Amino acid sequence: LDLPAVHRKVEDPKQSQASMGNEHPTLKPAATASEMARAQIARIYRDDPEMKYFCTSPAIFFDTGDMEALGEAIRDNKRFGELIFMRNPELSTAGLVAFADGLKYNTGLTHLSFVSTILGNAGTAALAEGLKFNTGLRKLELSKNGIGDKGAAALADALK
Repeated sequence: LDLPAVHRKVEDPKQSQASMGNEHPTLKPAATASEMARAQIARIYRDDPEMKYFCTSPAIFFDTGDMEALGEAIRDNKRFGELIFMRNPELSTAGLVAFADGLKYNTGLTHLSFVSTILGNAGTAALAEGLKFNTGLRKLELSKNGIGDKGAAALADALK
């Protein structure tokens, strides 16, 4: 992965911070929402000490590749603590499978939220696979996701 390439330096470090997350004052995300997501993923991947949380918005689209990159970024990151997906209905099951692979090994993430992301049974089952092995997570929010009996059963099995 060539994640750091998505950042552009800002000449004036006092220039206003970006509106997402806790953006570093000397880095500015690129123009599009997908590039903004990749810029944040790059900071997590680099284990940026200032990057403790990331809250998405409906305007930021995470495709399967982004979710795979995010899974790889959180795999060994011990500082990153909070990841919140808000109303992001475009998350694919394949993307969640890739993300869950990194979640298996992460010990720093303590709060994970997928609010109104329409995980459904398949997405919940994919996420549950990563939760089976994760030892650091303390808070999981899955409201408004259309999770049925099969998804709930997969989640219950993972959290035993």
